[in-house]
Amino acid sequence: MAPLFPDAVVPISQEAKWLIPRIDRAYAGGMLSLVRVMDGVLNNTSVILLMQIGHTKLLFPGDAQIENWSYALFDAPNHAEILENLTETNFYKVGHHGSLNATPKTLWNHFLHKADDDSARDRLISVVSTLAGKHGSSEDHTEVPRAALVKELTAHSNFTTTQSSSSRKPWVDVEIPIR
Repeated sequence: MAPLFPDAVVPISQEAKWLIPRIDRAYAGGMLSLVRVMDGVLNNTSVILLMQIGHTKLLFPGDAQIENWSYALFDAPNHAEILENLTETNFYKVGHHGSLNATPKTLWNHFLHKADDDSARDRLISVVSTLAGKHGSSEDHTEVPRAALVKELTAHSNFTTTQSSSSRKPWVDVEIPIR
């Protein structure tokens, strides 16, 4: 492949060739550091998105954690209205890969479409996108996704996880009935 800017390409002397891999490593290291800093700053700054299509409500909390949820559920001037809107959720994309503080009990306890009966017509649909063993440990009760959360989701919703997908796709298809 010809260079995009051929006049800008200059031959590198044999004496300088040792420098190129070091520059590449330094650049990659710098970029990785930047990603780590951004993750620390941006994690937990997610918008909590509740969409309604017809009478069906879909909740996408992104990487929202306890600080986001505390504001939405307790501190926002309209927190009672927010909680009321969230109670009718039909589809819940589990936040922050099912981590310890991503699904507050206050939220979970207010979902009206949870049901023990897995044949319930309007049973809550929940989905978690995660890979077991990547973060935390079950010994410390910090595993992601949380075993206690997965147990609740499995018992009281039509639960789907990317972990159980038999395909090599990094997603799962979930049918959401629109009412």
